[in-house]
Amino acid sequence: MNVEQVTLDRKYHDAVVHWRKHWMPDYDVLLENWDKYFPKDEQFCLCAKMECGTPTTIKVGEHAGKPKRLKPDDAGE
Repeated sequence: MNVEQVTLDRKYHDAVVHWRKHWMPDYDVLLENWDKYFPKDEQFCLCAKMECGTPTTIKVGEHAGKPKRLKPDDAGE
């Protein structure tokens, strides 16, 4: 998988921070104690990973080689 790290636009970053405050209130405690409980693991990171360069064609099945369907309306084809 080809992955790269990018910085979110400010409005999206602020939205994630807002979400975290409401749904992960113990986030700071998690970060402070991470090494204590998970000393062999990388530091916890609240992030999303998306593959870069995703193929635009279907790879398997009866539709192999055809363009991927990008909109729900295309699924019936």
